[in-house]
Amino acid sequence: MALANSVVEMILTSPAHKILSGTTVLIRYRGRRTDTEYTMPVQYAEAHVGLVVLVGKPDTKTWWRNFTDMGQLKVLRAGKWIPMTAHALRGVDDPDAVTPLLRSYAIRFPRAAKSLDGNTLEERVRGAAVVWLRPDKQDAKAKLAADEIHPEDRRRPPHQFVIDFTAKQVFAQRVV
Repeated sequence: MALANSVVEMILTSPAHKILSGTTVLIRYRGRRTDTEYTMPVQYAEAHVGLVVLVGKPDTKTWWRNFTDMGQLKVLRAGKWIPMTAHALRGVDDPDAVTPLLRSYAIRFPRAAKSLDGNTLEERVRGAAVVWLRPDKQDAKAKLAADEIHPEDRRRPPHQFVIDFTAKQVFAQRVV
């Protein structure tokens, strides 16, 4: 897997990044325990005011746990590093917050959502972990503006989910 990640990183940091930029970004963060800097590719989907990453097999992965209490990272998207805030959410802990983020991801990558354990939406949400990436600064939001989004990313679902972030809770509301 390390070789594959290195190849993806090489493509995303090159002028040929457009090959993968519509589905994959690089994230760069510091481990909360080791203070070691890590860079890794992740598949993403757009979510209201940011991006969402579905953690595949979250019980076997540890990187996302660096963001259970929110944390800072940088995202290389379309050839530009953007400072962002990451917040890891587990469906078992906060299904109301995970559901709309998972739906945003499922609209973009239906097979990934179907691969989650469970037969119903509730069961799939319960077993899911997502990392919500939001622009860290006002100027970072500008970089996510439509004129700088890769053409592949311009496909919008017929509806969006608005996420209102508060200190203690995430509320989801469907907007038509």
